[in-house]
Amino acid sequence: MIRDEPHRSGSTPAFGNPTLESSSEHIMHPPENTTQEKVVRVLNEDIESLKSTLREKDELLNTAQLQLAQASKLTTLGTLGAGVAHELNNPLTIISGEAEEILYTIETGSREDAMTTISAQRIRQAADRMRLIVDHIRRCIRKDEDTPWERVDITQLVRDSLIILDSQLKNRGIAITLDLGDQLPAVWGHPVKLDSVIQNLLTNARDAFETITDQREKKVSIMTSCRAGKTIVISVRDNAAGMTDEVKARIFELFFTTKKLGDGMGLGLAMCSGYIKEHRGSIEVQSKKDEGTVFTIKLPIEKRTRANASGDN
Repeated sequence: MIRDEPHRSGSTPAFGNPTLESSSEHIMHPPENTTQEKVVRVLNEDIESLKSTLREKDELLNTAQLQLAQASKLTTLGTLGAGVAHELNNPLTIISGEAEEILYTIETGSREDAMTTISAQRIRQAADRMRLIVDHIRRCIRKDEDTPWERVDITQLVRDSLIILDSQLKNRGIAITLDLGDQLPAVWGHPVKLDSVIQNLLTNARDAFETITDQREKKVSIMTSCRAGKTIVISVRDNAAGMTDEVKARIFELFFTTKKLGDGMGLGLAMCSGYIKEHRGSIEVQSKKDEGTVFTIKLPIEKRTRANASGDN
């Protein structure tokens, strides 16, 4: 006969031992803070990996943007090729003719100091003209990252942009009107980028007349002014073909172009918009089909340029 042992005071059956149960729970379920630390560590590693990937992509994007900008400038320069040759040929013809005149007077013994001086002055003027053209081309093809930001005289910038384009516009029967403000405050900017903007707008105005078949007087006007001593305004207006609302809505999109294949890459106006934004400015377009287009650029005048304009710096 089996008797139940009386329960001894202070004793606990093994299966009911709280110490063992607590130990088992500790083994099966690690502390909550340890799990959180692992999650945080993994998340931090993922975040650092994403940051590294974003930096790489950002570098690739910047490189691509620089390459596109350079391609846009070279494309613009390429369209000006014939004009460049013409502009250089004129002063070369003057230099050649005056040099031959001087040599002839020397060989025949008929040289006169006064006439020789006049010929020499004409040669120097022609050489100065060629230097202006070559310097302008060099600025056009110079890489953006190699050009520092500086105080830019917008009125002079417009005049420089016309060094090559002036004769091209006139040769196509396009009259140019300039209404440039006197002694405008300088803007703090990138001269090569701003020059590219003006040249793109002028070449677009020039090309817009290609579809015009009526006898209208072809006109392009450029205006610069200062508003309230805080903003420089540049306006480029033409009375060419204009554009529809649908085209106007997409005009600043990258690779969007209305030109036929081979005549345009759709880079120019997209780059113009990007460049102006870099200068904390704005560019707007107003256009009406068959009546013309006006581009308006607004650039802020900074304190340092205001000081410079007043002669304080």
